Amino acid sequence: MSKLSIPISNFLTGIFGIGLSIISLYILETNYKILDQLFNVQQINYIAIGLFIFFYSIALILKPVRFYYHLDKPTYRDYRSGFYIGNFFNNILPFRLGDLLRIFFFTDFKKSKAIFLIVLEKILDLFSLVILLSLIIFLSMGLRHSYLLTYFISILIFFSFFITFVFELKLTPNVLENSSFTSNAKVLIITLSAWTFEGLSYASFFYIFEGLDFWKGFSFMPIAALSSIIPSAPGYIGVINYAMTSWSSFLDLFESSYAYYSFLIVFLMWFTTCIMGVLFLIKSPKLVTNFFKSLYK
Repeated sequence: MSKLSIPISNFLTGIFGIGLSIISLYILETNYKILDQLFNVQQINYIAIGLFIFFYSIALILKPVRFYYHLDKPTYRDYRSGFYIGNFFNNILPFRLGDLLRIFFFTDFKKSKAIFLIVLEKILDLFSLVILLSLIIFLSMGLRHSYLLTYFISILIFFSFFITFVFELKLTPNVLENSSFTSNAKVLIITLSAWTFEGLSYASFFYIFEGLDFWKGFSFMPIAALSSIIPSAPGYIGVINYAMTSWSSFLDLFESSYAYYSFLIVFLMWFTTCIMGVLFLIKSPKLVTNFFKSLYK
């Protein structure tokens, strides 16, 4: 398989995901007339938008930092560049091509190490999101939704054992140069901190726009992030919007308004992620040059 070929599984998943996004967008437009809302915006709250971008940017900065204590400095810098560039391409290309480009073109270390780090990222993110969502359900909803809390705590226990197993794998020392209890704890703390800042971006946004309770506003973040696991179009448009709108219905909020807000939030995330990706593309001229050379081979 050449570097630029797309595995059939990625292709089929991508086609399915794009179809799912189109269906989600169609349902939202039919039910809530999203286009009318987007084209008839009368007032923009720049404070809410500024705070969202501020907190979301901190979250983006923190996410690659989690492996700072596990990798030597040259490898870490390379990994960090690949992280932002890969996310940038995931926002504009289908079939999760950003992850493939990140592995084959925008990292200089071993491909097996790049794959392991990406998989470990996803596991840590899932673990953190389940922790935060379980905490929100417990603090803000209590026993009224005990079945949901039980479900997420069960998943949390599973992930706890699974992450412990991953860190104990024989392969792990070959990828993570410094794997100790302290450094592993730092990975979890930084990952949780990153997602907490991302949650603050949602909480501040909805508080300013709607005066929404902090925990309810925060809860939209893990719902949106977990929905992005589902295959979808570039930038996860459609599935995130549908998930957030459905969650607003679950919270007995005015769905039409939150359907509109979901599109504004997706755009702000897309914009911030793309800016970060472009900055690291500019900072990595060698990687970009190698990429274009490969295209013309």
